Amino acid sequence: MRRLLLALALAAAPLAARADALPEKPILRIETGMHGGAINALAVPPDGKSLISVSDDKTTRIWSLEDGSLLKTLRSPIGNGPEGALYALALSPSGKTIAVAGYTGIAEGGAAIYLFQRETGAPIGRIALGRADAVTVLAFAPDGSRLAAGVNDSRGVRILDLARRTVEVLDAAAGSPTTGLAYAADGRLATASQDGKVRLYDRELKRVAERNLGAAAEPFSLAFSPDGSRLAVGSLAEAKVRLLGRNLEPLSEMTGAEGTRGTLALVAWSIDGQRLYAAGTYGEAAGRKRIRRWLSFGGGPLDLPAGDDTVTALAPLSNGGIAFATAEPRWGSYDASDKPGKAHPRTQIDLRDTQRQFLVSKDGAVVEFGLVQGGGKRGRFDLNAGEFAKDAPPRADLAPPAEGKARDWRNTTRPTFAGKALALDPGETARSVAASGDRLVLGTDYFVRLYDAGRLVWKTALPAPAWTVNVSGDGRWALVGTGDGTIRWLRLDNGDEALALFVEPTSGGWVVWTPEGFFDHSPGGERLIGYHLNRISDGTARGADFVRVEQLYSLFFRRDLVIRKLRGDDDAVAAELASIGDIGTILGRGLPPTVQLTEWCSRERGLENCAPVAGDQLSRSGVGKIEPIRVSSPELVVRFKVEDRGGGHGPVVLRRQGAQIEAPGATRAVTGKTREEERVVELEPGLNMISLSAFNAAKEIETSTEERANLAVIYEGVEQRQPVLRVVAIGIDRYRSPAIEPLANAAADARGIVETFGKDRTHRVFRELDAKPLIDEEATLEGITAALEQLAQRTRPEDLAVLFFAGHSVALNGKFFFLPHDLSRPSPEAIQKESLTHDRLAALLAKLPSGRAMLILDSCFSGAFAVGDSVLRDSRDETLGRQMSRVSGRFILAASSSYEEALDGEDGHGVLTGAILEGLAGAADRHLRGNRDGKVNVLEIGEWAKARVPQISARLGQTQAQRPRWYFTGDDMFDLRSADESSQR
Repeated sequence: MRRLLLALALAAAPLAARADALPEKPILRIETGMHGGAINALAVPPDGKSLISVSDDKTTRIWSLEDGSLLKTLRSPIGNGPEGALYALALSPSGKTIAVAGYTGIAEGGAAIYLFQRETGAPIGRIALGRADAVTVLAFAPDGSRLAAGVNDSRGVRILDLARRTVEVLDAAAGSPTTGLAYAADGRLATASQDGKVRLYDRELKRVAERNLGAAAEPFSLAFSPDGSRLAVGSLAEAKVRLLGRNLEPLSEMTGAEGTRGTLALVAWSIDGQRLYAAGTYGEAAGRKRIRRWLSFGGGPLDLPAGDDTVTALAPLSNGGIAFATAEPRWGSYDASDKPGKAHPRTQIDLRDTQRQFLVSKDGAVVEFGLVQGGGKRGRFDLNAGEFAKDAPPRADLAPPAEGKARDWRNTTRPTFAGKALALDPGETARSVAASGDRLVLGTDYFVRLYDAGRLVWKTALPAPAWTVNVSGDGRWALVGTGDGTIRWLRLDNGDEALALFVEPTSGGWVVWTPEGFFDHSPGGERLIGYHLNRISDGTARGADFVRVEQLYSLFFRRDLVIRKLRGDDDAVAAELASIGDIGTILGRGLPPTVQLTEWCSRERGLENCAPVAGDQLSRSGVGKIEPIRVSSPELVVRFKVEDRGGGHGPVVLRRQGAQIEAPGATRAVTGKTREEERVVELEPGLNMISLSAFNAAKEIETSTEERANLAVIYEGVEQRQPVLRVVAIGIDRYRSPAIEPLANAAADARGIVETFGKDRTHRVFRELDAKPLIDEEATLEGITAALEQLAQRTRPEDLAVLFFAGHSVALNGKFFFLPHDLSRPSPEAIQKESLTHDRLAALLAKLPSGRAMLILDSCFSGAFAVGDSVLRDSRDETLGRQMSRVSGRFILAASSSYEEALDGEDGHGVLTGAILEGLAGAADRHLRGNRDGKVNVLEIGEWAKARVPQISARLGQTQAQRPRWYFTGDDMFDLRSADESSQR
């Protein structure tokens, strides 16, 4: 409930945090597409198509009632502690303006209300209430001229005259915090207060009636019937709803069913006045919460299931039903016939009552935890492997927390250890413990504390209660499971946070990050966190922006640094951060521009046939239905506007089928901060999915996935024929510099790739082979660049391409560098200037008009760039592979070896290439994920290499088996070669 949640929020916040000004530094936030805290209020626009919600998680969200999807997320300024939490929501009668408030503006000296346009989500402005505590409830007058704000202080309801832009106090003599507000259709206003009184005011805001229900009744929410003849009053103290008349005279009382417990604090009428709904903590003895429904036209009351936690909001629907929300958080609805509608469940793990399920390995790298309250479901995360699994088999090396000599700690304010009381702050409650000898880690509502023989050593603030804690067996880590669904690694010696993990329990998607911002993730997990940026002007918060970490991928995806953080190698992390700049500096350079598609033109023989981009032809990140454009010419001109949002204009990126494509074009006009651009796209026969994004001027922040403009184009009327397979195979055994050690198999591997494709006699996949090997002295930087550029010129959008690289490589700043034959010396300076860098290779790949391209990286890392530790080596390879796949959108198959491993091989080929040649001949189609269709595709080759390479490595006696991985961010698992006929028998 609003007042209860507000009281908890205030109690849970250190007092010092309340006086802080709003931070200008980025604030890392979890973003799952669902609220991460209790939903406190709901509103439904007049058209009845959407639902608006506000939450403790400090966001306002707009949902589709048709399919439950998230339409928009609105962000108001936030701070540390409770600053920014939203408890109140009101929608103007026209449905055009959203007003939100809560613990908002308190850091700046007084409460504030933020206004947004509903249709666009754009901020309108900010209304400061002056000296005022947190806002608990908002209500628009029926004519939209006034906005009433109930405040958690004793100075009365604030009335905002929106036309005159004034704020006045209503009935200061009331002298008690407001808990409920409701306008009647005729303009009368009713209020409920903590003193137990309900008061009624006429249209001129003069008090005309008062009903004292008694402070013990704790009147809470209010709701007028649509005709204004009845006022329903909910109670925080009992399962009872009181009906009052037009002048607050008592009419009747309605109660909960026998055998239930809890209170009916929330009330709402259906839009036609035929049904009254009430909810709160009311529900079954087992804990399931319910909504109580009464009919005005006869028939008994009915209880409707709501969820497992307190119902925190009700709102009438245009279909005569009700929308509801809970503190889980969860939202759902019922129509007028009590049939449930779409629901949106909790999207974070619930670590309450899972202390015994919180298991940790000796080194702290593996943690197992409950996914739901009570720990009925389990999940296990392995940092070293970068893997999450549900209900994994038990492991004997994972230990639960020890209670040791701790007593009276569960949900109390006076825990003890070895008979000694442990002092907590006022209002602070103990939630979890983990003992290790004379040391005790204590988790509370908003701190983790370490005591040594009863003496406080350190305490670290948390964003949510510490429901679970444990200590790693090596004594290095205190692991904490918190109420926001995160698991955090704190250094046991000083309490500093080193790592944090968030797991989305339904999909199993996850992301783990360091305080510096470096992160690792599962597929899609890079969208689960981001940075909130307060927009502050002249010392006042004006709005907020949000940048997902996926928009900073090239800088901050560093699985290798996450592993180094676990190992305690803070110097390596600090050095990398110093080379790119901290997250605040990077975000301070400004957001990327917005991209808006405006027109498309079919171009043939120099003539253009143009049309504006219609709404049903455009989507953002593929959300919603999209109507394809159909054309009969191979070239499409797309025109669009790019508007600077403060970060300047950087490169515009065009992708087709998820692969970055270099499309020629020009700037057509520049007006202020807006550029009008066009690009010419070569189409492949059939469906073409085209997307546009942009970088800021610093080339560091890209348009987020959900903000990219997507267009579907079907190129029809052309006969589809088999593609040409274009191959460039590079193998370097001997280098010009004597400081670079020679290899044994790279040249033979490159020749073997070309020969194997050339042996395809049936041509079921490609009609012609265009192959060019570059061996040793041919593979200079100039030679490699020229070969790839010429390949791009010969390639058509429907063709296939294979690019093979075997030789020495280097990893610098998380990026891939391939050493050409003519590198002068293997120094970092020379490598960055004279090698095939990550960025150069990505740019050359973008020149390929085909998205059906496979890049094979058979790399040897040697000398100063070798990594002996297998976990660190794998984390480096994972970083390089994902970075290259992300920027190119092509299929990447990669594996690395040490110098000694690179000299090993079978039949004259290196381990990875040997496995690939087997797979291409047909083994990949017959085994593992092969579909036995007589053709070998990229997925089959990737899976075959993953399984086969470790087998070959083991047979050769390699102590650290190579671990190939494949990566793909496109959307077309294409064929490569016909399987040899003999292999199919």
